[in-house]
Amino acid sequence: MDFLNSMTTWDKLKNYINDKSIGDIIHRKELLQYNITPPMPGTHGTTVDKYRRCLELIGILEKHKLGQYKILYHIKDTVSLSFIKKIAYSRSYRQWFNDIKVEE
Repeated sequence: MDFLNSMTTWDKLKNYINDKSIGDIIHRKELLQYNITPPMPGTHGTTVDKYRRCLELIGILEKHKLGQYKILYHIKDTVSLSFIKKIAYSRSYRQWFNDIKVEE
């Protein structure tokens, strides 16, 4: 089995962001190539869009322009998707995370 094909959408997105430099601008169209799961009929957005939104909420990415995002921090290899979601959707976790973030 090909290694890249066995990676999850989260792993591919994380690697893509970490391969860029802090301050780089990335485009939504580029992110969509890492989406493994197509959107369900009747839903809005894709899996990679949901992950990107979580990264915006916790301050890893910042909206630059429509469909463009600035990379503010890299994502540690040990950070799981469940941890990112927990931080993104919990005000207390998000505040704690923002308090301990240290730019690389």
